Amino acid sequence: MGVDAIWLSTIYLSPMYDFGYDITDYRAIAPEYGTMEDFDELMVEAKRLGIRVVLDFVPNHTSNESEWFIKSARRDSGYEDYYIWANGTEDAQGARQPPNNWISIFRKSAWEFNAVRGQYYLHQFVIGQPDLNYRSAKVQQEMKDVLSFWLEKGVSGFRVDAINMMYEVDADNYGGLYPNEPLSGDATATPDDYDYLDHIYTRNLEETYDVVFSWRDLLEEFTQRDGESKVMMTEAYADLPLMIKYYGNAQNDGSVPFNFLFLEQLSSRATARDMKMTVDEWMTYMPDGKTANWVLRGTTVNDGSVPFNFLFLEQLSSRATARDMKMTVDEWMTYMPDGKTANWVLRGTTVNDGSVPFNFLFLEQLSSRATARDMKMTVVEWMTYMPDGKTANWVLRGTTVNDGSVPFNFLFLEQLSSWATARDMKMTVDEICLLASLVGVQCASCCFQGEELGMTDGQVSWEDTKDPQACNTDDPVNYWMKSRDPTRTPYHWDASANAGFSTNASTWLPVADNYLTVNLAAQMAATNSHYKFYKDVVAIKKSPAVSYGDLDTRAITENVLSVIRLMPNEPVVVALINLGDVAEAVDLSSAQLLPSALTVIATGVDCTLNK
Repeated sequence: MGVDAIWLSTIYLSPMYDFGYDITDYRAIAPEYGTMEDFDELMVEAKRLGIRVVLDFVPNHTSNESEWFIKSARRDSGYEDYYIWANGTEDAQGARQPPNNWISIFRKSAWEFNAVRGQYYLHQFVIGQPDLNYRSAKVQQEMKDVLSFWLEKGVSGFRVDAINMMYEVDADNYGGLYPNEPLSGDATATPDDYDYLDHIYTRNLEETYDVVFSWRDLLEEFTQRDGESKVMMTEAYADLPLMIKYYGNAQNDGSVPFNFLFLEQLSSRATARDMKMTVDEWMTYMPDGKTANWVLRGTTVNDGSVPFNFLFLEQLSSRATARDMKMTVDEWMTYMPDGKTANWVLRGTTVNDGSVPFNFLFLEQLSSRATARDMKMTVVEWMTYMPDGKTANWVLRGTTVNDGSVPFNFLFLEQLSSWATARDMKMTVDEICLLASLVGVQCASCCFQGEELGMTDGQVSWEDTKDPQACNTDDPVNYWMKSRDPTRTPYHWDASANAGFSTNASTWLPVADNYLTVNLAAQMAATNSHYKFYKDVVAIKKSPAVSYGDLDTRAITENVLSVIRLMPNEPVVVALINLGDVAEAVDLSSAQLLPSALTVIATGVDCTLNK
C-alpha cells in the first residue's frame, strides 16, 4: 500500500473493561496481543521495512486494578494524591451521595465510592478508569517516564487519547470542594446523560497545554539524540480556538491537535461552499508553520504534535454539495497556524512531522446526505483558521501523515451520519479518501484497518455488544447510537470462515455480513477496486505538488468539487469529486495555471474513465 508508519491502538496490560483503555501497567503488553519480546521483534521488522511505529498513549486515567490505584486507595506514602479523591455528601435521609453532580462521558455519576479509602474517586469514563491527578508533580513525572520507556524502544511517537479531559479545576480554589457544573440547556438530554451539563470544570483547562508542551520537549530530546523526528498527536473534541492551541506558541512547540471541523460543522444539507468555509476556518487560526489535519471518522498522526481535524466528520452531512465540502476544508485551513500541517479525519488518523491537531471536520460536519457543496464548506472552514504555513489534515477513519505538527481533523467523522446510502458509502470510500489525501500541505493518509477496502460497520446485537459506552445506555433498542463496536469488527482478509481473521469457531465481535465480497483477497484480484484506488492515491500524495504545493478548492457545480495542487516546475494534481448520482461534464477553465491536457492516473470504482 505504500504506508510509512503504523499506529497501534492501546496494547498495554489491561483487564479490558474498555478495549484496553483501562491500563494496569503502561510498561507491559496485554497477553491478548503477545509479549514484550513480540513487540521488540515487531520493532526490528518495522525498521527493516522502513516503517515507523506510533503508539496510543492514554494519560487521563488508568485501570482501577493498577498498582498505582491500589496504593493510592490504601494511602500508601507517595501515592496518596495520584488520583482525584473527594469526600461524599449526604442526602436528606443521611444516605451517602457523590461529591457533586459531575457526569461520566459514559453516562451517570462520574464518582465511585472506594471502601478501602473511604472516599469517592473521579472517573470521567467507565468506573474502572479512575482519573489521574495531574496537579501532582509525581504523576506528571510518572507519565514522562512512560513516554521515555517506549521512546527508548524506538517508537516514533504517540497519539494522545482524550487530552482535554486531563485536568479538573483545583478544589482548593473552591473552598476544598469540587463545584457543581451548570446545566447545558440541552432539552434532549436526561440527568444521566453527559450532555446534560456544561463541563466547564472538567474539560479544556489551561494547565493541559503546559503538560503537552513538556511532552513535546521530551520528544524533541529524543529527536536530537536519535536523529529521527518524533510525533505527538492530540485528540480533543473542543471549539476550534482551543484545538488550535495544541499547536503551541512562540515559547513552546506543541502537539498536532485533531481537527474535528468536518465532523462538527457540516450538516446533511451542507454544500460544497459549506465545506470550503469549514476548511478556511481551521487554516485561519492554525499558527504559522504548523500542519492542518482533517478527521473524517478516525484520527491523524503527525511526526510532531498535531491536533486531530474532525471537520469533515462534524460538518458534512448526506446532502452536502461540493460547496459544502470546500467550506469545511477552508475553515480548518483558516485557523491552522502558519507552517503547520492540516489533516482530515475520515475514519482513521493523520501523521505529520511536526505538531498538528487532528482535524475532525469531515467527521463532525459531513453526514450521509452531504453534497459537494457540503464538503467544500467543511474544507474551507479548517483552511480559513489554520495558521499560515501549517498543514491541514482530514480524519476519515484511518490516518493522515503530515511532515509537521498537526491536530486531528474529525470533520468527516462527525458529519457523516449512520443513514448513509450505498451511494454515500461509495463517496466515503473513494471520493472522501481522495479529498482527505489531497487537501493540506505534507498530508499523507494513514488508514484505519479496512478503510482501504471500503469496509462498512458490522451489525452487533445488544447481546454481543461489548462497548461500555453502549452498555451504559441501558437501552437494548437504541444502544447502537452510542456503540463503537460496529467499527471494531474483524478485518476482512478473504472469503473464508470468519473472513480469514481467525480459525476459532467465533470471533470477539461478529464479522460483518458483507465479508464474502468486501475483502482484501477479492480486491487485490479485481481489475478495479477500492484497495487499488487507495494505493494509487497514496502514491499521488507523495508527489511534490501534493506534499508542498498550493491548494485550490472549488465547487464547480452543486455536486462536483475540485481539489487542485500546484507547485512551480512540478506536475499539477487535479482531483474531481462527484457527489451526485449521475455523471457530469465539468469546465475547469476558471482554474489558473492548468496545463492544456491532463492525464488520468487514478479512478474510483464507479468512474468510467480509464487510467
